[in-house]
Amino acid sequence: MDTWQIRTSIQTHTYHEIIHEGHANVDEEFISTDILSKVHSDSSIKPKAIQDHFKDLYGVKISYQKAYRARERACQIVDGSHEAYALLPKYCKEVQR
Repeated sequence: MDTWQIRTSIQTHTYHEIIHEGHANVDEEFISTDILSKVHSDSSIKPKAIQDHFKDLYGVKISYQKAYRARERACQIVDGSHEAYALLPKYCKEVQR
């Protein structure tokens, strides 16, 4: 019976970024949560800046449309929904009454 013994183990690990679109864990909800503080300080942040942020920070390329939708979602979280503002005239009438 042959016996093998490992005397030296040369382990090198190379990091390869995940540069592709459609990464399963990077959805609009994740993106909007991640950029919430950026949107809070600058609601006019451009989708291109969001794309660059994700490429630099996570090594993930996201589409312009996904960045745009995530920014809109984050703006809605920061500013509230416009449906609530539609109720203001009715609320004012009730206050006056």
